[in-house]
Amino acid sequence: MRALGFEQDGQAKDVQFVDASTPPVLDLAEEQEPATAVEIGRLRALGELYGYRLDKAVRRAWADYTAAPKLRDCAWAVDAAARYWPDAEAEFWKHVDAREFVGAAAAFRTIAEDAYDKITYTALGTLRGAKAAARARVELYGGPAKTPAKAAATRPGTPTEDK
Repeated sequence: MRALGFEQDGQAKDVQFVDASTPPVLDLAEEQEPATAVEIGRLRALGELYGYRLDKAVRRAWADYTAAPKLRDCAWAVDAAARYWPDAEAEFWKHVDAREFVGAAAAFRTIAEDAYDKITYTALGTLRGAKAAARARVELYGGPAKTPAKAAATRPGTPTEDK
């Protein structure tokens, strides 16, 4: 499989074209090892989950630190992605090559935590920055805990989901 795309910063006039290809080894694994293919899919989803959480965490920290009215792209998000994705890709292939999928979630979480710590380090010298970084860090773990009422409202099979 081959994916083509482009990325353009909202304020820049430069366009960056990107492409990626799925290595043939994944097609082979899907044909010969169906159970492994499922685990590889789960591995990919975990990597993307922690990439998303890292992005949200650094954007929230930046917004709190700069008193921005809403979450939006910022230099921290770009830097976080540049730090996270190469290491996450290496971790992905390490697990695929070894056919060992236990501990993958913790590995991706650690990569995201390390990237977050490096990105927010410069802000820790101020009280405002330290508070922003500490408050936003919870996004790495799925966000703030929901209150029991909110959790019940979003639970599958509740009347809110049926409507």
